[in-house]
Amino acid sequence: MKKHINHAHAAEKKLLALLVAIVMSAGIVAENYPTKFLGIPIDGTKQEMIRHIQSKGFVYNRQLDCLTGVLNGEKVVIALRTYNGRVCQVMIGELQTYSEKQIKVKFNNLMKQFNEHPNYISATLDQTYIDKREKVSREISKNGKKYAAYYMQITHDLDTTIWMKDMDKIAQNVVAQLADRDSISEHEKDLAGTYIEQKAMRQQYLHNIVWFQILEKQGKYSIALYYDNLYNQPLGSNL
Repeated sequence: MKKHINHAHAAEKKLLALLVAIVMSAGIVAENYPTKFLGIPIDGTKQEMIRHIQSKGFVYNRQLDCLTGVLNGEKVVIALRTYNGRVCQVMIGELQTYSEKQIKVKFNNLMKQFNEHPNYISATLDQTYIDKREKVSREISKNGKKYAAYYMQITHDLDTTIWMKDMDKIAQNVVAQLADRDSISEHEKDLAGTYIEQKAMRQQYLHNIVWFQILEKQGKYSIALYYDNLYNQPLGSNL
């Protein structure tokens, strides 16, 4: 029995080392920096954030407590959300409204821009473009469907130490789940390595969410865009 336990422990250590080696060979690391809007970290006080956005050419309307300007070729209004005195979300609403046909093209084009942008990866696995035959108005009014797309923002400042610690923790969980297996195929090793890598990446980036959705009002449609720094949001901490 003791010999069997030692053998199993040695096998676990060997698999753990193998899985970490597989993941590290990818060479992808990330650090939990605050989400950025126009290169500005979404952090600090509201007044500080307003001044930073103003420096990018936007105009602050004190009466309405918002900023206006042009973003990605569209006239927009920008509002800031705070929690405990710190900015946690930048909300951008397009002033231009569209028909049902136009909003599908607009939504799909914006999704394509995010999909092709090197600083973003999809936050979900089921994001799809809107089919040109889909009845958006009916889906929203009758079925309550929400048209939205979520992305994780990748910063360029990377910290291998945090990433490696996450690798080790996740890999140990995977090893524990596979400990009762007599043998593991190369394909399963590849899948396990991919899972560990993606899981660690999500832990790094899930606080840095950028998403957009379709808004409807009286038969007209527009796009709203949100930059979330979840580090500054409550996330149920006071429940």
